[in-house]
Amino acid sequence: MKMKILSQYLHKMDLISLEFLDKYVREVVENSKVTLKSKLENDKDLDLIETLLATPGMKLSDMYTYLVDFLAAGIDNTSSTVAFTMLNLARHPEKQAKVQEELDRVLGKDVDELKPHHLSQLSYLKGAVKETLR
Repeated sequence: MKMKILSQYLHKMDLISLEFLDKYVREVVENSKVTLKSKLENDKDLDLIETLLATPGMKLSDMYTYLVDFLAAGIDNTSSTVAFTMLNLARHPEKQAKVQEELDRVLGKDVDELKPHHLSQLSYLKGAVKETLR
């Protein structure tokens, strides 16, 4: 059951398209345009998108390219981490069993989706991921 959740997660990540990313980035940029003027007038710190918007000579098409690249790189990094964590656990069945026990204890039998409040209770899994990144 838990491996099914992980498999679904990986599958969902694969389904993210550039069309979705483009739509999302355009929406975020439009929202940032609204806040940029006020922040500049009040000498407030700018976030990444606002900084790009305020950069002289920055074309919107270039900015969209940068932002889509940032998002895509983050997604690729996440899927690689999950894949290598699964590989490491497969190589160490005793550790995999501990992760499975922890998932069963925290999530129970009827949970189909991992929620943010579960994460704080998954210390052994967190350690396995950190070991993969080490």
